[in-house]
Amino acid sequence: LAPFSSPLALVGSPARAHPCQWNHIGNGPPAARAAAAIAYDAARVRSVLIGGSGNSATFLRDTWLWDGMAWTLAATDGPAARAAAAATFDTARGVVVLFGGYNAISRFGDTWTWDGAAWSLAATIGPGQRSGVSVAYDAARQRVVLFGGYDGVSFVNATWEWDGTSWTQRLVATPSQRASAAMAYDPGAGRIVVTHGETGPLRRGASSSRLPPKGFLVRPSDLPA
Repeated sequence: LAPFSSPLALVGSPARAHPCQWNHIGNGPPAARAAAAIAYDAARVRSVLIGGSGNSATFLRDTWLWDGMAWTLAATDGPAARAAAAATFDTARGVVVLFGGYNAISRFGDTWTWDGAAWSLAATIGPGQRSGVSVAYDAARQRVVLFGGYDGVSFVNATWEWDGTSWTQRLVATPSQRASAAMAYDPGAGRIVVTHGETGPLRRGASSSRLPPKGFLVRPSDLPA
């Protein structure tokens, strides 16, 4: 896979002359958790964190905002408590889009949007109930792209697109079935990049695929083994 410019590197931060480094800011709030969803809201210049799995096998539904200095609790309603949901910012519509996840009772297939003030249920029909999906916003085509996940029985490799109103499945050559893959939009190349992931005990290592600009006709050489 050729080098690419990742929007994950410095989301919402200015270019810096010195090497990047991690800085420890503090310990909560929010409370300790794993598998929370997070996305950067470019319209309101905030990072939005949603839910996750807390201590003692609890599932969380709180929404927190990070302004670069501190976390603020923004909501305790909206999407049901869940972990392993996926979120991304929909630039064309100015909202954070949240999909899927699971809790102790079930998996979710609902789609929610965050407008900076409140959550709204946007759809209950689409990719189906699953957790561990990967999502990224395709700026060139103004679509949220969703890939993979786990539906409670098997790992999937379907590709779906959200246009702000509904989901449409794209019938394309795809990477193999997997959940919890890393996915991002490469603005330099105008394409989505997805890599790694898991299929139960198997971790998908060093496998990367690219969705070419202006379409999803993936060459066989682009597909992971």
